[in-house]
Amino acid sequence: MPEFINHNEEPEAVDLLLEVERLSKLVAFCTPSNFERVCNYLTSCAPYSPDTDEMMETYKTTYEIFKQFKKFPNALRIAQKMNNLDLIADCMEACEDPITKKQLAVMLGRQRNPYTSEDDDLNEIISNNRLNEHFKHLARDLDTLTPKDPEHIYKSHLEKNFNQGLNIDSALTNLAKTYVNAFVNAGYGTDNQVMN
Repeated sequence: MPEFINHNEEPEAVDLLLEVERLSKLVAFCTPSNFERVCNYLTSCAPYSPDTDEMMETYKTTYEIFKQFKKFPNALRIAQKMNNLDLIADCMEACEDPITKKQLAVMLGRQRNPYTSEDDDLNEIISNNRLNEHFKHLARDLDTLTPKDPEHIYKSHLEKNFNQGLNIDSALTNLAKTYVNAFVNAGYGTDNQVMN
């Protein structure tokens, strides 16, 4: 096994351990220089597992490797893929960096995961209570708070003779502009078309 790992033959090592059903031993052979290749191969192999137990074992090994090298967002992604609340809680407790914990909380909120933390700030992030405020704060930092017109999105003013010769139904044009306006300005809470 170490020969495969030391000679950049991680797929062969993974295949061998999968064949003999000893995949959990792979965690001990991973190093900072090869663990990402091993995990990428494991996650690509998991969907092709012949049964659910083998697939979950593959994901669990991937989770353990990511956790060992403190790649908590990747570990949480695998735990969520497994839908394993115990691993999700384990990942959240193992992470000590407060910024990374907030990132994990955002990931949990995005998937509407039922995990609850002892930290009220993390619970608020997970519950998506202040998602709009965070979006507006980001928009303020990027200086994009002013609502955009559909013409800014289409940039049709840059094309000469854009509508000449075309007979476009005005109802369809208005519907398209309404959809574009709604999607572009949804998070800002302001709107140029409806407010006018």
